[in-house]
Amino acid sequence: MAHKAEDFFIFAIPTLNSMVDFYSVGVLHDIHAYMQKSKIAISSDKFGVLQARSHILEMIKENFDKYGIEYGEYIRMLWVDSDIRINETAQTLAEKFKIADEKGLNLIANYKNTWTNGGFINVLSKTNDKGTYTTLTDDELNSLQDMQELPQGWVGGLGFYYGLVPIDYRFHFERYDKGDGKVHEFGEDIAFFRDMYRRSPDYRLTYLKINLAHKKEVFI
Repeated sequence: MAHKAEDFFIFAIPTLNSMVDFYSVGVLHDIHAYMQKSKIAISSDKFGVLQARSHILEMIKENFDKYGIEYGEYIRMLWVDSDIRINETAQTLAEKFKIADEKGLNLIANYKNTWTNGGFINVLSKTNDKGTYTTLTDDELNSLQDMQELPQGWVGGLGFYYGLVPIDYRFHFERYDKGDGKVHEFGEDIAFFRDMYRRSPDYRLTYLKINLAHKKEVFI
């Protein structure tokens, strides 16, 4: 009996220093059992986040072809950044992922990122009238319900995303003009979501209200 891509729980971790969060890996390792699927875990330490993410998709496709696993234009998979700490149980996440599979949802979770002057921001962002994005305030984030569909055009980070990914996709930055004569770029995660909206008018993100921490460390 031939296997199909949907028979697997696929999770991918791009890591630039060959390190990942031990506790997160422990959670990720057990999700497939609760989903009653086989597991594919894959990582890449190619230099640069674009190369690492694209290399992961190349390896997935290469191994699908090698082992005769059927797949289409899109696969469903989980992206997790190597510096994300997952403060949830495998069973909790598996239940959310099963709902996403059944209903065709694309789940995005929020986490904090560093900002200027030692500040912090949420990565989940809404569109604005300048053609760019405004990060959600804590109050706006807290007003969202778990598994709530987000307005079209909203974006987030690929630090935790479970949903559709084109298997032939190549990650890239996307330049945009602010009219100040400087070069500005959307990161590969925002560029990915922008591409997904362009590919499919029906594409939407669904908010996954879980507890994530974002590690920022300096080794000296």
